[in-house]
Amino acid sequence: MITASISLRLSLVLAPRLVGTRECAMRVQSCEQLMRQPLLDAYGRRVGIVVAAACPDANPYEVSWVLVRLRGPWSRLRVVPLCEATFAESGGLQVPYRRALITGSEPARADSLADADLLNRIAGIYACGP
Repeated sequence: MITASISLRLSLVLAPRLVGTRECAMRVQSCEQLMRQPLLDAYGRRVGIVVAAACPDANPYEVSWVLVRLRGPWSRLRVVPLCEATFAESGGLQVPYRRALITGSEPARADSLADADLLNRIAGIYACGP
């Protein structure tokens, strides 16, 4: 009973969301397809590496959020919604956001993809535009 409750709660947290007027989910073959992919900003510049992806139990072929380790001397983490994200021809995952928006968003932790409050705050940041 407890497992079903946690699974249902996690499915609601990771369900595709609207950020602004856009549905934030990307169709993939599996969550592992995104792991260790470079994350590119709107201009095709590398921002970081995907270290985790949020795949709900209800539909493991749609990813709504990714956890990204930013480039630089520190291991900084950010959560990024996958609104209108695509696979770039040069390799990697491209999102329609500027680097400044991604790096300036709220810092994340390794378990941030399961934190509904954090995801709601971050969704508000990205709703303001690319």
